[in-house]
Amino acid sequence: MNARLLLARERGFTLLELLVAIAIFAVIGAMALTGYVQLQKQSEYSQQRLERVREVQRTVQILTQDLEQIEPRPIRQPIGDGRLPALMAGTTGNYRVQFTRAGWSNTAGLPRPTLQRVGYRVDQDGLWRDAWPVLDGTLSVEPSKQKLLTNVRSV
Repeated sequence: MNARLLLARERGFTLLELLVAIAIFAVIGAMALTGYVQLQKQSEYSQQRLERVREVQRTVQILTQDLEQIEPRPIRQPIGDGRLPALMAGTTGNYRVQFTRAGWSNTAGLPRPTLQRVGYRVDQDGLWRDAWPVLDGTLSVEPSKQKLLTNVRSV
C-alpha cells in the first residue's frame, strides 16, 4: 500500500508548485512585454527620424538644383515700370530668397519660357517653395506652392 501511495503522489503537481510555475511565467511574460513595448517605441522613433532625414535631403536637393541654375534676368514689378533684381535675399518681405532660374523643362510644349521665378519663404507651417508660371507677372498671377519642410522656425 505504501508503494501505491508513493505512485499517487508522484503523478501530479501540488498546488504550491503550480502557483510558483504560474508566478515565474507571469514575471517572464511581463519582462518580455516590457521589452517588446520598448522595441516598438524605438522602431517608431527611428522611422520618424528617417522620414525627417529624407525630407531634409529632398529639400536640399531641390534648393541646390534651383541655386545652380540662377540666371541674371531681372523681372518687372507687378505694378509700375520698375524692375526687381534677379536675386533678392533678406529677412524683409515674405520671401527669404527670391530669384530667377533656368532649366524649367517644357516637355508638354506649352507656350511659356524656360526661365522661372522662384521664392523660398518660412511661415508657421514650415519652409515653402513658391514658383510663378511667368516671369513678368501681374498681381493676379498666383505662384504654385510646394511645402518642403515642416517644423521650421527660421532660415
